[in-house]
Amino acid sequence: MIDSLVYAFKEALKLTTIYLVIPTTTLINIYKYTSNKLMLNRTNKYSNHVIKKFHLKKDSSLEELKDRIKKDKVKELLPYLRKLEKFTSQDNLYTVYKNLKSVKVKRNKAILLKSAEGVYNSSKNLIELASTSALGHEFLHMASSNNLEKKGLDLSGLEQYLVNEKIIIGRGLNEGYTELLTARIYQKGRYDRYQTLVKIAKLLEFFFDDKKDMEKYYFNSDLPGFINYMEQFMSKDEIINLIKDIDTIYNLVPPIKTYYSAKVQLNLYKVFRKSSHDKKKIKEFERLVYQNKIVEVIIKQDSLGSDLKRKPA
Repeated sequence: MIDSLVYAFKEALKLTTIYLVIPTTTLINIYKYTSNKLMLNRTNKYSNHVIKKFHLKKDSSLEELKDRIKKDKVKELLPYLRKLEKFTSQDNLYTVYKNLKSVKVKRNKAILLKSAEGVYNSSKNLIELASTSALGHEFLHMASSNNLEKKGLDLSGLEQYLVNEKIIIGRGLNEGYTELLTARIYQKGRYDRYQTLVKIAKLLEFFFDDKKDMEKYYFNSDLPGFINYMEQFMSKDEIINLIKDIDTIYNLVPPIKTYYSAKVQLNLYKVFRKSSHDKKKIKEFERLVYQNKIVEVIIKQDSLGSDLKRKPA
């Protein structure tokens, strides 16, 4: 039943997009949607859904890496490092210490033309900033990125980029989770961008007994590990398709974006409702997805909502 409702919602959004009296937005949607579909079609040609397994070499101890950091050259970044050290475990700090040895920070107002306040380039180990407010977010990208040039892989948190094929997977998930951590570590819970993607990252945390466990995959650039963990709850194909849909949310603007947001949240709700026996977590999950009124209406009409209120305590 829920699939038919989602299908109807999708068709309605297609019509809305076609007949909107905002041709610029419509053209952007069509262009981005088409580009994204082409990219994903190319993705499907590669084995293992493009998710490449790898081994990160850790040739030095954390103490050795810390000793190599030239603190006078990264003085601006040290407050961000100290807060990160207090927030996460030592096991998650190898990459940040490694990259701090040679990282560069550059002011560049020109990136505003790309609608970006900050950018991290892992191949150059370079943070570019148009606004200091973006430094926490870009610092976390630096702290979770590994460029494996010989393997043709550029890894960042929960994202993989196949350099030779120019294919990216996991960017939407990675940006949402990066901003969620940025808010928690540096901004007292406030997030300034990627609201929908942040919400999806929060929903995914519900699948962990301890949400801190999700950090391990992020700070070790381990998308394959994250997928392997999630296979407890859904098939690998379903997880890959979920990640692709989250990438689509990242790549599009409303209103088409709205469909994929609802689709992802509904799918996650169905899976979590089936797998969890924790009544408190189910209620918390529902409170979060119900912030999207479309999702709330579909769930309640489809009788998938929690029946906890109707059961005696």
